[in-house]
Amino acid sequence: MSGERIRSERDARDLTDEYRVRKPGKSNAKVRVGARPDHRMAGTGMDGFEFDPAAMARAQGKLEMLRNELAEHRRTAIELAEDLPDGSSPVARRMRQVFLQRADPETGVQAVLKDYLVELQEIQTAIDLTLKTYAAMDANATAVLRAADDTRPGEGD
Repeated sequence: MSGERIRSERDARDLTDEYRVRKPGKSNAKVRVGARPDHRMAGTGMDGFEFDPAAMARAQGKLEMLRNELAEHRRTAIELAEDLPDGSSPVARRMRQVFLQRADPETGVQAVLKDYLVELQEIQTAIDLTLKTYAAMDANATAVLRAADDTRPGEGD
């Protein structure tokens, strides 16, 4: 804190915030893997968007596989969070504390994996609902067209 002058209570609060030691697990970082996808929809000469039920079903299957993988990682994280005996190194106690904080079920890796699993389940539910809605719409459209076709006078009449 060399060179800082505190002239008011506001300056003191600002410096307190600036030099505050942050607790582990309280990061504001946004975790992203890979390139950020573009979710914008665009179409030429159409009013809406194209829907591919087969692609949605494949995506749902892939998400299920990934969900199972995450669930296995979470089970492993729970097993690894058990207390370990302290070593004889001068830093062993502090390393143990940091490890347990990162493995904490409320703020650590277990909580992150649980959040991912919940989010994946929500996505899978949305995909399932979308597939069911479009199947119902197709069935309804088919029924309406068949009914209209049945009420139309035949060509030989």
